[in-house]
Amino acid sequence: MRLTDGMFRQVFETVATEYPKIESQHFLVDTGIARFVSCPEAFDVVVLPNVYGDILSDVAAELSSSLAVSPVANMGYHGAMFEASHGCGHDLAGRDLANPSALLRAAVMMLNYVGQGEVASRIHNAWLRTLEDGLHTADVAPRHPKAKRLGTQQFAQAVVSRLGSAPRVLTSRTPRLPKPDEPSTATFRATPREQKHLIGVDVFLHWRGSRPDVLARRLRAVSLGALTLTLISNRGLAVWPRGMHQTVFTDHWRCRFKSLDGQLTHRHVAELLQDLATAHFDFVKTENLYDFDEIAGYSHGHGI
Repeated sequence: MRLTDGMFRQVFETVATEYPKIESQHFLVDTGIARFVSCPEAFDVVVLPNVYGDILSDVAAELSSSLAVSPVANMGYHGAMFEASHGCGHDLAGRDLANPSALLRAAVMMLNYVGQGEVASRIHNAWLRTLEDGLHTADVAPRHPKAKRLGTQQFAQAVVSRLGSAPRVLTSRTPRLPKPDEPSTATFRATPREQKHLIGVDVFLHWRGSRPDVLARRLRAVSLGALTLTLISNRGLAVWPRGMHQTVFTDHWRCRFKSLDGQLTHRHVAELLQDLATAHFDFVKTENLYDFDEIAGYSHGHGI
């Protein structure tokens, strides 16, 4: 995560220099989400990798209303896809309980995107008027003591019956989205290619023993060729050549083999695996270790 998130941050800061009039700053994801919850008004646009973005978008939806009313727009340079922010809701299927608002509002955004802004506004206004009239599905109704609880079909029909109406209290404002024919102004700059060097391999073993020193002794008895055993970890913690006696082991061990002279090829890795197979080690996965411009492109063992 330090490596991949670090690359994301570097790209963000590089692009930010191209827009000096836009203030930018970064947070670690845990701090950023905590800040987002405590003072969401401090944020305008939030840029995140996919997993963090999925988490924070759900947090934002719950802060502002709920997942059941929050739409999602996935924007690309050559098209877009619109959906509800929640999942499929299999447990609600066929029960006439689901709130159709998120999907309805996603359709409103889609209509805006394809240039049907007037139609989008009519639907959005009808939806707002329905809420103002105290008509809600089961998930929202408990927050409004005087609300009339409706099923999915009744709520949708209530919106349909109010097409052409305008909200009396709520602000009618639909999202502004770029039209399909607007060209992208994004620029991409090629970066110098790094020098990539294979320096080792992590071999993940399924081993039912409980003493890393025994495992190390058995591995070092194997003909390792150009490679040397340098680290064994379990559950992400280094357990050999140094470790902590408090560590609880599983049967999944990462064994790191590195080249001492730096002259390593894929053939050496294949020979190592062949030797391990001959010695009846059950390896379940391998990950090659590389340096990029002499900077390690892999994580170090915790506890070293």
